[in-house]
Amino acid sequence: MILETIYEGHFENCSYGFRPGRSCYTALGQIQKSFNGAKWFVEGDIKGFFDNINHDVMIGILRERISDERFIRLIRKFLNAGYVEDWQFHKTHSGTPQGGIVSPILANIYLDKLDKYMMEYIRNFDIGENRKTNKERIQYEYGKRLAVVKLKSVNDKEERKAIIKQIKAFDKGRTLISCGDEMDCDYKRMKYVRYADDFLIGIIGSKEDSERIKEDIKNFLQSKLKLELSDEKTLITHTEKSAKFLGYEIYVRKSNLTKRDKKGRIRRAFNKKVYLKLTTDVMKKKLLEYGVLEIKTHNGKEQWKPKARV
Repeated sequence: MILETIYEGHFENCSYGFRPGRSCYTALGQIQKSFNGAKWFVEGDIKGFFDNINHDVMIGILRERISDERFIRLIRKFLNAGYVEDWQFHKTHSGTPQGGIVSPILANIYLDKLDKYMMEYIRNFDIGENRKTNKERIQYEYGKRLAVVKLKSVNDKEERKAIIKQIKAFDKGRTLISCGDEMDCDYKRMKYVRYADDFLIGIIGSKEDSERIKEDIKNFLQSKLKLELSDEKTLITHTEKSAKFLGYEIYVRKSNLTKRDKKGRIRRAFNKKVYLKLTTDVMKKKLLEYGVLEIKTHNGKEQWKPKARV
């Protein structure tokens, strides 16, 4: 309670794990709102985070805001409490006690350093107010404008029909082209969301940018927090392929499906939007837990059968 009172108001908005009023669903909701248009994902995973929290670094971080040495000593005793396994006592030289009531808030205090580093990194990375205008789209808009002007001066019924058809063709062609130039090197954006020791980064930029960001995070964790970024689980993925985060597959949809907005204009409503997909493995596991699924194998293929709950 004391630690939460001291630190909760100073945590960054990008952190969603073990915080009041926040959950996996609010983290996923933020991704769905802010990662639209991203080109690359960096899926971050810190190797053995809860077992590798450095006690000296942790105490140093706490001393930045807490001057009461008695309270600091109490936290150190909690960190050094050890554990019993198979009736054997084991000392703890790093990490936080698993299941400890204070462990989640200590983990957030520790990784708040990473959050603040990322927020500063984003401020330096983001460039450009808007993307450059797509020249191909301008041609469609100019063609439509000329057709509309021509329509006003034409009285022949058949000719008017032909012009209206031409205007609709311009509209349809225009909706299939992005307003901004997607290859604009002078426009970059980065978004970051963390839940406990897992984080996801969305990048509008190049793959080289993504690789550099991953390397910079790895160096920061090693030098400042004495942690290791898992190379096997920290992946750079194109957003048209799915990234896994909090049990969901996340990707940015490429779609030419159109929909009229409130003003009646045709828009590609689903293009470059974040799409969340629940994986088959997660669904299977949950249905088996509820006891409502029976799996049979036929010709080497799984067949799912509903099962009545008793």
